[in-house]
Amino acid sequence: MYVLTNMNNLIKMKNLLRVSYLIALLNLTVTLAPVKAEYKNQKLPTIYSSNSETLSNKRSVYHKILLEITDDYAISEIIIKIPYGLKANNNIRVRNSNGENIKITTSIKGQELKIGFLEKYQKNDILKINLDNLLVKGIPNGWTYKISVIVPEMNKEIPIGTAFVRVLLR
Repeated sequence: MYVLTNMNNLIKMKNLLRVSYLIALLNLTVTLAPVKAEYKNQKLPTIYSSNSETLSNKRSVYHKILLEITDDYAISEIIIKIPYGLKANNNIRVRNSNGENIKITTSIKGQELKIGFLEKYQKNDILKINLDNLLVKGIPNGWTYKISVIVPEMNKEIPIGTAFVRVLLR
């Protein structure tokens, strides 16, 4: 009986170690799934990168998303679907590749964040979107942001991709 109990504990321990190793391996990176979209042989904005300083024991986090903008199409608005488990506020900054702040308007309705530009933005540039002081609700395991832009020439919302932010366990 004693040997059987130890074997069961050993099997449970091995399974726990395997799961822990897999979770640690998956949580080491920030991944993204960009969509390289073109319309009439012109390049639409794409997700360039995303990163985070997210630890599993934090209640407030910040995430950064980089968008590559081309001068093929102007954009008037960026729409970010905030994942469940996070609550956004109006503490949002957008900068160009030179580090200059860009004047924006923001609105949050439920889990949807809209970043509007005072003037249409049409430059070959990389925009850095900082989402500061996101409130964490529940136990984090990773978040997927769905990102779209409004292109006035097309008069509709164009999905440009998703950014997945993983949580580091500590």
